[in-house]
Amino acid sequence: MFLERDDFEHACTQAGITDLERDGDGYSNPGTQATYQVWLSAAKPLGDAGAQPVVWANRRANKVHSLAYTRPAGPGSAGWDVKVRQGWQAPMPLFVNVPGASPIAMAMVMERQRQQAVEGFTLNWDQQYQKSELVRAAGCYVFQAAGIQAIAFQRFWPWPNHPMKRCDANESITKAAALLIADRERHGHQGSPA
Repeated sequence: MFLERDDFEHACTQAGITDLERDGDGYSNPGTQATYQVWLSAAKPLGDAGAQPVVWANRRANKVHSLAYTRPAGPGSAGWDVKVRQGWQAPMPLFVNVPGASPIAMAMVMERQRQQAVEGFTLNWDQQYQKSELVRAAGCYVFQAAGIQAIAFQRFWPWPNHPMKRCDANESITKAAALLIADRERHGHQGSPA
């Protein structure tokens, strides 16, 4: 919700994230890097990367206190330590268009959440898959979406005792994406490179 990396790192220290060792343009710690990626997606407006915020929200005690049309003083400015003791927080830029995911992307995320909540395929459950089972299952759903006959790809299905669900092309792609998200989450949890 800020514009500069210094603002991100200040917010991290305020939130108790202390491992800010850099690795090139990113961070060495996978958790810090993931937080930074989320921050990047929220801190920059859609469209013009150089766009300026419409207004800045001055915050005190986790509430918006006032709005300013120019960037107010914040972390690193003279007297900021006193303002922090008074409960002030770094100003938050507000853009005309807030970044968000498309309905298609949200459907993929919601399918992943459904898999976890309804079917019990949680991160802990997925840790058992060490031979690319999730990626292979995703590939099978992609083949199904492409209209390829099941006989051509069924041998790649990783769970012979649990047949693949038949569905239309859109649902197949959504299931494939959710399985890939699960695989990436599993790798990220293990500290493996994505």
